[in-house]
Amino acid sequence: MTDTGKKEKIIVISGDISIANMVKTAIGDSLDVMYIPDTEKAMLAARTERPSIIVLGYIEPQGSAFQLYSRLKAGWITRNTPVLIVETESQDSSKRILNPEESQKVAINDYLI
Repeated sequence: MTDTGKKEKIIVISGDISIANMVKTAIGDSLDVMYIPDTEKAMLAARTERPSIIVLGYIEPQGSAFQLYSRLKAGWITRNTPVLIVETESQDSSKRILNPEESQKVAINDYLI
């Protein structure tokens, strides 16, 4: 918790709310979880809310998650915010978060299958 008494936040960005529900279940009431399916709203929230971590899931259209990841890491406000990329649909290659070329450009610690 911060000195102001406000809870720290986690932003979950995904087209699938189940990731946000998993995060809420895992952390309980210790942190606020914000679910945002829209990339532009998520980018704004990441800048204004200053979350402790951003959890990034699959976003339509394909390639949007990598673009958002790149924008977050390039932003002067968001570049140091940890981003955890979570892939839940690894069976269906059309729903992959990162293609093989993109996955080579992401820090290995940011990616979890």
